[in-house]
Amino acid sequence: MKISYGFITGAAFCLAIAGPVMAQSTAHGAALFSAECSACHSATPGENGVGPSLAGIYGMRAAMVPGYKYSLALRQSHIVWTTDALESFLANPAVDVAGTAMPHPGTEMHMAMPSAIDRGDIIAYLRTLRQ
Repeated sequence: MKISYGFITGAAFCLAIAGPVMAQSTAHGAALFSAECSACHSATPGENGVGPSLAGIYGMRAAMVPGYKYSLALRQSHIVWTTDALESFLANPAVDVAGTAMPHPGTEMHMAMPSAIDRGDIIAYLRTLRQ
């Protein structure tokens, strides 16, 4: 089987330009967190507010932050906060976990995360937060 150098060069070029488009920005995620999430959530360990602290939640099972009273729905969800789980939850919390107390589309306190890029940046930022 003969592979042309043009094909290999073209494939490498496509991969090179696809990488930056898919890269997440933790700086943008931190700014979004400040603007959209910090009214209810803290990035400081042990500092719960209206919502639980989100420090160290990446990779943690849902409803496990000490000192915060979670909804029954979230406690029974058995979710582990991975990239996919956070993406799904942030896209529409009420659809992902029916009965959650997290504000969702149609409520006054709904956080504005309609963009998959914004959700990716928030998740990238959450991954940097340590417990």
